Amino acid sequence: MTAPTGETAGRGWDGATRAEVVSLPMNRPCGQNLLQMMHQVAALDPSPVRSGLTGVHVPFDVLTASTNYEAAAAAAVTSTARLAVIGPSGSGKTSFIGHVMDALAHTHGVGQGVAALRIPVDAEDPAVVTEPAAFAAHVVRTVARLASSQGRIPQRQARQHRMAAGAVTRARQRGASVTAGVPTWLAHGDLAAQLQSVTTSVHTPTGAELSELADTVVATLTAAGLYPVLVIDDSDTWLAGTVADRSSNVAPFFGRVLPAVARDWNAGLVVAVHESYLTMPEYPRRDGWLNTEVRLPRLSGADAVGLLLAARASATTHQPAGVGDVAGPEGLANLHADYIAGPGSVRQMMSLAHTALTVALDGGSAQRLEGAHVAAARASL
Repeated sequence: MTAPTGETAGRGWDGATRAEVVSLPMNRPCGQNLLQMMHQVAALDPSPVRSGLTGVHVPFDVLTASTNYEAAAAAAVTSTARLAVIGPSGSGKTSFIGHVMDALAHTHGVGQGVAALRIPVDAEDPAVVTEPAAFAAHVVRTVARLASSQGRIPQRQARQHRMAAGAVTRARQRGASVTAGVPTWLAHGDLAAQLQSVTTSVHTPTGAELSELADTVVATLTAAGLYPVLVIDDSDTWLAGTVADRSSNVAPFFGRVLPAVARDWNAGLVVAVHESYLTMPEYPRRDGWLNTEVRLPRLSGADAVGLLLAARASATTHQPAGVGDVAGPEGLANLHADYIAGPGSVRQMMSLAHTALTVALDGGSAQRLEGAHVAAARASL
């Protein structure tokens, strides 16, 4: 798919320059046809499945016309910095991290590329986020599952994965936005088999053996010419005052588990951090082991909202979309006003747009989301 360009942002609602208007296909779906297509596939779903997040991510570097966000994060990772990605709930931390790591997986960074190991922690046993040995065991189990899954892929499909890895690399070199469906670094030779052998070499490992196994996993990836990076993108939900208050996880995870990883493992680290953690005395901001921070910005105007909606339209139709294709000026302005009045949650704003889309189609003749549709959607929530 082709993502909307950042050049349209800030220049007008309906395709500001002649060159930009000409660049959009004349026969692309638009009007009520586009709205119906998007409604049928829930294109404005505020919480798309994780595998689809990076496909609709509009880089903050595009939205801000800067290199302060995705480019800065990529530079930090490839220089072996340990990175905290900071923002409120729903601000786009998960899609931001996925976009950056997806890009790095197909470019030459430290060694011959980056092997992103996504390590889920939110729904795991409490020991995983409080004890370094339990976390090491969790990493080993996660890698074992990943390697085993890759090992079960038929030989023909494995070849297709390797071909896809090459195609994605070439697309990246052309500047295209591509999201691979599998971790392509696992297609390096017999790497999956090596990792499977390492992670199953000890039947019931002790704490010390688990630490050694984790070290061996990292060493195996490094020997394959890859730079392993632990990616923890769901560590930002332990909020105080919620129904399931798990804020007590913040101190041991950020104060004991991750410092041990930073100290003992020769691997990179990218971690999602809720902005409220920064005010907690338990969060070790001054300890230095998370040595780089990228704080996600707020959307600066209605034009940025238009780019986000255009990305969802593009993902639906597999064609470029303009800023004004999905919503008109007043609709975009109302969505942005609601976003600014709230906690800065793109997810919450997209939920409002999703409801407004239903309202618009219920009216029967809408060509775009207008201000009245957004107002009616807000009143219904």
